Amino acid sequence: MTLSLFMTSTTQITGVVLAGGLGTRQGGVDKGWIEVGGHALIEHVLQRLRPQAAQILINANRHIEDYARLDWPVVCDVLGDFAGPLAGISVALDTAQTDWVLFVPVDAARLPKDLGKRLLQAAQENYSSAAYVTTSDGPIPVCCLISRTLRDDLRNKLADGERSVIAWLRTHHAIAVAFDEWPREYWSMNTPEERNQLEALLAKELD
Repeated sequence: MTLSLFMTSTTQITGVVLAGGLGTRQGGVDKGWIEVGGHALIEHVLQRLRPQAAQILINANRHIEDYARLDWPVVCDVLGDFAGPLAGISVALDTAQTDWVLFVPVDAARLPKDLGKRLLQAAQENYSSAAYVTTSDGPIPVCCLISRTLRDDLRNKLADGERSVIAWLRTHHAIAVAFDEWPREYWSMNTPEERNQLEALLAKELD
């Protein structure tokens, strides 16, 4: 058996929960505090993310004190007017101290427990600076792993007006990693119907 030449230790990774959006599809509600199965979405996500990272950051632009009570550092976008997830990714890359940063949205309550490991392995094996999730329903670029070496480039691209996560990732030949066994409802929650579906999925895990 050949030993892998690549490291997949969680000590290389900072996990970041992207909770800085406006929640427009939820009527402007801060998604992180929507309760599902007796716990806020942010709590579900942190439970899944914590074992996969050496450190956690929360990117938020409102309810800062509430997020801070979760005992992880909270970082706010440098750009104003809710510039989108790319702005949150940028401030987290500037703040993190590890080589790699793993990003997930605050409504991804059922993250794969090997998400960071699989993305890191794919990036390293392909000598890429980034990797992101794709499913049978299409790409989920906000679920991604990015090398901190890209932080200056992203800061410059934001200043030039770039706002698309997938477009920016593709400029760096990011690797798409298939998670086809994890359908889209595992990664996001945007409607009351999807909330009910998520609650049912979480209940099944406890049976």
